[in-house]
Amino acid sequence: MFTVDIQPRFTDYDMFGHVNNTVLLQYLDLGKALFFNSITDKPNDPANIGSVIVNVNINFTAPTVLGEPLQVSTAVSHIGNRSFVLHQRVYNPETGATKADALTTMAGFDMHTQTGADLPAPLRRALESHLEA
Repeated sequence: MFTVDIQPRFTDYDMFGHVNNTVLLQYLDLGKALFFNSITDKPNDPANIGSVIVNVNINFTAPTVLGEPLQVSTAVSHIGNRSFVLHQRVYNPETGATKADALTTMAGFDMHTQTGADLPAPLRRALESHLEA
């Protein structure tokens, strides 16, 4: 499981004093980006990842209040021929309380033809090493 610390900004909070739900999606995106940077040999190269987000299912389970520490964990829950699913969680590392839990489906994509494609072999191997038990 890949984990990253999140430092909420003052502007991340809504009028109720909670991190806004739309911001939690940004935290998940940051977790995905850093996860891919850690498993690929060409960080930040979209062609190296060879996939796009096709579905996000998220459960918002508890509010996050000002000053609360946060982390995002990312793991691979499923790998198919043309897609894979990332399981991510935003949580308080001190209490273990989950703030949001998400499953993101990503599908293989050929940047040159702009069409669906099988997952690139190097990406598949990297994903397999992070498959949840």
